[in-house]
Amino acid sequence: MLDALSALWCKHGRLTNTIVNDDKVCPATFTYKNRFGSLANAYELIRYRNTRRTGVHLRLRRRICAEIHAEITKRGGTVDFLGGSCRMLINNELIVSIAMGFTPRCVNYNWFQFTFNGQRRPDFVIVARLDDYGRILDYYLLPFPFMTRTRFFTASGRSYRRLESFRLDSLTPFYELCSRSILGGSDGTSTGHIPTRSTIQAGR
Repeated sequence: MLDALSALWCKHGRLTNTIVNDDKVCPATFTYKNRFGSLANAYELIRYRNTRRTGVHLRLRRRICAEIHAEITKRGGTVDFLGGSCRMLINNELIVSIAMGFTPRCVNYNWFQFTFNGQRRPDFVIVARLDDYGRILDYYLLPFPFMTRTRFFTASGRSYRRLESFRLDSLTPFYELCSRSILGGSDGTSTGHIPTRSTIQAGR
C-alpha cells in the first residue's frame, strides 16, 4: 500500500485525495484511513509533506484569527494572542485554538477529521471544516474535554452525528457570546455578557 502511494507521488509530484482516488492501481483513501488511521498518517510514513495544503491552512487559520480579533473587539471584548500562534485568550477567561478539518468528497457517508496538538489544552477548539478546494463549509466549536488526546481527531457514523450539536454555519453566535456591551457613560465603563466556559457550553 505504501509502495503504491510512493509510486503515485513520483508519478504526479504531489498527492491529494483526488489523485489517490482517481488512480486505478493505488488503494482508495478510505482504505488508507482504515489501515493507518488517516491518509495523513500514510503520508508521514512515506515522508510526504503536503506543503501546499499546510501553507493554505496556515493562511486560513491566520485569517480566522484576525476575524475573531476584529469581531470580538468590535463588540467590546478583548483578544490576546498567545505565543504568536493561532491560540487566543478571550476576555481574560477563555483560551481558544483554531484547527482545520476536512471531509473528503470521495467518502459516501458522514466522516470528518482534523489535526490538533492536544498538549496545548485550550478550553475550546474552533475547527473550520474545508472542502477539497480549501473553501470553508462550516465551523465546529468543540470543548477540549470532548476531544481525544491523539494528534488526529476522526469522527464517523454516530460520533459524527454527535458533532452536529457543536456545528455553526458562521462564527457570529460565538462572537455574540463573547461580546461585552459598551455603555456610553462618562466613566467609559462597559457591561454585558462576559463568557465563561460554562456559559458557552450552556449556549450550545
